[in-house]
Formats: sequence, structure tokens, C-alpha cells
Amino acid sequence: MTYNLSFNTLWETKKYMACLRRQLPVRFISEHDDQEPTARQIAVLDSLDELTADMMPHLIEWARRDLQARLLNWGITLDELEVEIDLDNLQNHFSINEVLIPRISDCQTNYIFLAGECDWDQDHGIEFLLKDGKPIRCGAQKGLALSKGWDEYLGA
Repeated sequence: MTYNLSFNTLWETKKYMACLRRQLPVRFISEHDDQEPTARQIAVLDSLDELTADMMPHLIEWARRDLQARLLNWGITLDELEVEIDLDNLQNHFSINEVLIPRISDCQTNYIFLAGECDWDQDHGIEFLLKDGKPIRCGAQKGLALSKGWDEYLGA
């Protein structure tokens, strides 16, 4: 597929995600300096078309684990959180607002970050890491894709 790419700190485009039923901004972490997205990164972006609505229950489960881990880390209970969270409808308490395609190098794994907001941590939001379309990590947005720690994923 062809995308209309623009550069504003990072390379960007937009992509309709059927699994979320909306268009989202997509940003790319350049392989080198401000290099345009590589063919491999575009292929990773194209892989978003394979994501279905079946993914949502998995995202909800990962968000539930994230909420529980943060409460434990903060040393509080759900009742002590400043905002009311309905665990039976957790999908109403987070939203995905952008896609980030990280550096991929020669890695044949399709890694994609889905980033957004969550009611339980409005300062840091929420970030899901997908590996070949399946969530493998969820937590606060801490810039993993921009860190040296990202190299560990590429070697896996």
C-alpha cells in the first residue's frame, strides 16, 4: 500500500485500523538519523490490516494486568484510586490514539506499539507492544522504542 508520508520530528502517516474502527496517526522511528521509513517498516505498517476485532479482549486483559501492577506499585487499592474504574468495562477506561513503528533493522518480527491514554494514569498513559499481532507487553509510555533496551527485542 502507498502512504502519504510527512516529516515532523518523526516520519508520519495515517492508517485506518479496522480492529479499532478508526484512523490513527502512525509514527516511525527512523533506522538512521531522519531516514524515511524502510520497506520493512512499511511492511510492518501493512501488517496492521491483519488485526481483527478479536484482538480487543487481549488488549483488555493486558490493560487489566497493567492496572493491577500499577496499583501494586503505588501501594493502593482500586478503591483508593482517584478515579472510578469499572473492571467489567475496562475498555471504556483506555483508548489507543497512535501507532508507533519502531526501528526494525533486519528483524523479521512485526513489532508495533499502540499508545494512548488510560484513566488510571493520565500522566503516563498506556502503551501496548504487539509482536506479530499479539500483545506481549503493556505499561506506561516510557519510550522503550527510543531506548537501548529496544535492541534486546530485535535480537530475540
